[in-house]
Formats: sequence, structure tokens, C-alpha cells
Amino acid sequence: QFTLELEVESFFGCVDSTERIFRVLPVPEGAIDLSPTEICLGESISFEAVSRDADLFLWDLGDETGSTNNALIHVYPEAGTFDVSLIAGNTNGCPSDTAFSQVIVHPNPSAQFEPTLMDPCGTPAEVQIDNQTTGALSYLWLFGDGRSSTQLAPTVIYDSIGFYDLQ
Repeated sequence: QFTLELEVESFFGCVDSTERIFRVLPVPEGAIDLSPTEICLGESISFEAVSRDADLFLWDLGDETGSTNNALIHVYPEAGTFDVSLIAGNTNGCPSDTAFSQVIVHPNPSAQFEPTLMDPCGTPAEVQIDNQTTGALSYLWLFGDGRSSTQLAPTVIYDSIGFYDLQ
């Protein structure tokens, strides 16, 4: 708040003064803090308005959902790139400000395989794996007997009769 004063003097030396008190109102500045900016489908993402001089918030999360909260956690229903906006305002009548960001939701890989037992009778039993997985960069196969592999499509030989949980 400021006080503006005016003092005047006439040609004859007469004086007068007046003052006015006025206030300069803050204009909101919109800003978004989101973490992380890239996620996998099914993971949650945190949004927070870190706007200055704002107490009213209107989020558009880019997937036909939104919020009026200062902070929120969201899970996107599908993979894609989503343009996020935040309108930050206040109740003093000054114009609002809009901040923008982007969220990338990556699709999950789809784990699929088909084991083929070359000869189901006796040991050693050789199992060839037809890896039908899509979208993966790495693999960890668990053969159900304590062994594992990181190969794309391994072949495993079982030396003992039994049931094995191949994963």
C-alpha cells in the first residue's frame, strides 16, 4: 500500500495538500511442477501449481479431465502425449496467467511366449522358447529351477523330471 501526496502553493503563497492511499495488486504468475514428465501406462504422476500470487487454479490434464486443486496425482488411462495447462488466478480481479507443460505416457511392453518341449519323455528335456513379446528392451527368463537367462529367445535343458514354472 502506498500513499500519494500532493502539495500545492498559489501565486499568493496559499498552500493546500491532499493525499490518497492506493494499493498495487499482484498479478498471478502460473507455473507447473510435475514429476516425472514421462511415465509408463498405469503409473501415477504428481502435479503442483507453484504459481506466484495465485489462489485459484484450473487444470486441464489433456485427457478430458481436470481439477481445481493446487496439487493432484493423476493416472492417465492410455498411452500418448498429453498437453497440460494450468490457469492461475486470484480473487483481486487481476488477469489470470496460464502455464503449459507436457506429459508423455509410454505403453507397457506385452510379455508373451510359447514354450515348445522337443521331446516330452525323459531327460534331458530341451525346451525352445518362441518369444512373442512386443515393446521390450530387455528380458529376464526364470526357468523354475533356480536358473535364469537374459537372452531374447533362450533354449533351456532340464535334467530332472518334474514340473517347472517357466516365467
